Amino acid sequence: MLGEQKNMREDQDLFKITMANRDREIALLWTRSNAMWLIVAVCFAAYGVVREDILSSIAVAIVGFMSSASWACLLAGSKWWQECWEQKVQQVAPEKYKQFLTKSEVVTGEVWLFKLTRYSPAKIMILLACFLIILWASIGSFDIVRFYAKTRTGFREFHDLVLPWIPVYLLGLVVIFSALLLFSTKGRDKGPPILTDLW
Repeated sequence: MLGEQKNMREDQDLFKITMANRDREIALLWTRSNAMWLIVAVCFAAYGVVREDILSSIAVAIVGFMSSASWACLLAGSKWWQECWEQKVQQVAPEKYKQFLTKSEVVTGEVWLFKLTRYSPAKIMILLACFLIILWASIGSFDIVRFYAKTRTGFREFHDLVLPWIPVYLLGLVVIFSALLLFSTKGRDKGPPILTDLW
């Protein structure tokens, strides 16, 4: 009897530890994401300030590109750790909670044009970071063309050819990423969020 109680207490402690680590990973994901979003926002502000100085704008575009790429990798890594801890929670959860933890709830309704569904906040942020990677690469590339257009005729002709098409390019980029956002950011159907106070 005492051995069973000790084992049950150890199982409860293990469950609480895995839940705490899972919750910590979720909190870290959003803390890191907010920090990187702030860096990217500062890059956009800096680009607006130094836009006329081509070399400075290229340098800011490079920093913005690297920050966005770092943000995407950081989000993917944080999401990976969160998923690991969620699997551990599933493994150590007491039998009476396993069905609750894995049961999928049916939620219906709409908000404006959107059907209520399991959009993954982490996937949305990763997609946004990827959008910003492409945007910064485009900005940097155009600034490099703008830099060489001052001294080289071929680059000037290319610059003059590309300039009117930039709004169309940006609109296409926004449309593509909006479609990806709507159709590829749904989370897996894994059941309801796990409650931290099951004991």
